[in-house]
Amino acid sequence: MKVTNYIITHKAFTPPNVPDYKPLQVGSGPDLGWLRDNTGDEISAKNPNWCELTGLYWIWKNDHDSDVVSISHYRRYFQGKKGILRSEEIARLLADHDVLLAEFEPYKETVYQQYANESGFAKDLDNVRAIIEKQDPDALAAFDSVMNQGGLCQ
Repeated sequence: MKVTNYIITHKAFTPPNVPDYKPLQVGSGPDLGWLRDNTGDEISAKNPNWCELTGLYWIWKNDHDSDVVSISHYRRYFQGKKGILRSEEIARLLADHDVLLAEFEPYKETVYQQYANESGFAKDLDNVRAIIEKQDPDALAAFDSVMNQGGLCQ
């Protein structure tokens, strides 16, 4: 069974030194020297709205050699017992399963905290909340519900 693991990326990074892992560059950025989703049968122009799905489409239409494919993010990989999941382990696991998915990991922060900490613009969300409160107070509970999702307390 031939297993190919594609690493979907839109920026330069250092790929792991693991056999059968191939970076696949998506989108219209400068050529990083890897496979690109703008060759062969492709929908690369849709990348601004479809993100990694343009890479998944490219794999579907252009990889005719692999029996099994996986995709991972350029900063996150499936982990096995000995680090990054190897093709041999994927093949072994698929003998008893139809699909492999990452284990759910709950967020340590709420949606509000994630946005505020990542962007540094908590004030923007506070302003959005104030506008909703003033213009459509009935929608405020829904906004607060979404902003409070996640976190260790749930």
